[in-house]
Amino acid sequence: ALAAAAAKKGVACADALDLAGALGQATDLIKQVDGYINITEPFKLAKKIEAEPALRDQLAAILWNCAEGVRIASLLFSPAMPTKMADLWNRWNCTPPSGVPLAQLCEWGGPLSLKAGTLVAKGDALFMRADRFDERREWVRSEVSALMASQPPMLATPSAIASLIQKKMNS
Repeated sequence: ALAAAAAKKGVACADALDLAGALGQATDLIKQVDGYINITEPFKLAKKIEAEPALRDQLAAILWNCAEGVRIASLLFSPAMPTKMADLWNRWNCTPPSGVPLAQLCEWGGPLSLKAGTLVAKGDALFMRADRFDERREWVRSEVSALMASQPPMLATPSAIASLIQKKMNS
């Protein structure tokens, strides 16, 4: 229900041409999926399948819920990340048909949702791990502070900050 509400809010933002709002709802939806994974622990459940085959349906439902949440979030992320989202759709065999309203595409469990048994292919991570992102953000903050405090003070221009970020990414 929370994911469906986030999808509806994201669609409303997109309809109002509020890209930041739509991206925020997509991010919230991904956070909800992450929380759901932490609560349901599908990877632990998967390890029990051989000994307890009856758990297979429960695991399938958990994985479908996660994938459906990511699919809907991908629709909301697509204006900002079109290539990455198109790659996901191709790997998951769920490329949205053109001409269909976003609200219909984002309907949780609707006619355009992921279908049971659909083959999906693994690909690169869609998002940077939060802990790595936080580590890099803190490093950039400290470097920018050092730039500002240097004698003579260096300007923290966008190009200087971009150079610092590139330096960290390459290390």
